[in-house]
Amino acid sequence: MFDEAFNKGNTDPIYELIAADYIDHSPIPAPAPGPHGFAKRTAALRAAFVQEAEFGVFLAEGGLVAFTWTFNGVHNGPFAGIPATGKMSLWLASTWKDSKTGRSSSTGVILI
Repeated sequence: MFDEAFNKGNTDPIYELIAADYIDHSPIPAPAPGPHGFAKRTAALRAAFVQEAEFGVFLAEGGLVAFTWTFNGVHNGPFAGIPATGKMSLWLASTWKDSKTGRSSSTGVILI
């Protein structure tokens, strides 16, 4: 789902895999809660950055699945009220999923 959304621009799977009560802990949170907000922010990121998202380590314990991902690109369009800077951006993140429902419940992001 994340590869489809971030690398290919297909946000349809987001509505199946992001929980309605999804919490975004990133410094620039989604504009709305749940899958709708996640999809809107994903589209905004793709429009503002020439990017590539890579997905790293997946861990499972009990009812929780967690994974890491990185997002990098050149800031070539407006994002979160910030005009394009032409500078490289790197985002490091982790996402947590409930393995019983299969839906993502939370994300944390560090911007570099």
